[in-house]
Amino acid sequence: MGYYILMRLHRTQRNSRINRAVKYFVSADLALFAGWGFVAPIMPVFIVEQLTGATLVTVGVSAGLYWLARSFIQPPIAIAIDKRRGEKDDLYVQIGRAHV
Repeated sequence: MGYYILMRLHRTQRNSRINRAVKYFVSADLALFAGWGFVAPIMPVFIVEQLTGATLVTVGVSAGLYWLARSFIQPPIAIAIDKRRGEKDDLYVQIGRAHV
């Protein structure tokens, strides 16, 4: 998938001009998320060893609950942000999300 995205970026360069900085940011995001995707399944094993009474099922259920809650909360917040004109509300939501 990552290779496809990079090749797509390369093809769009012939048809239109994409800023070099944007290409670097997209590539960095791709590398960051790919790296986190490889580490994320391994990390619960270390968490289970540190917490007493925790199992891999506990970690899996908590991750599932997180994604379930996020999938219900994120769309209404995104709709509310998109209705307001300007970028201030986007900044405040990003700052708030960083603290959660």
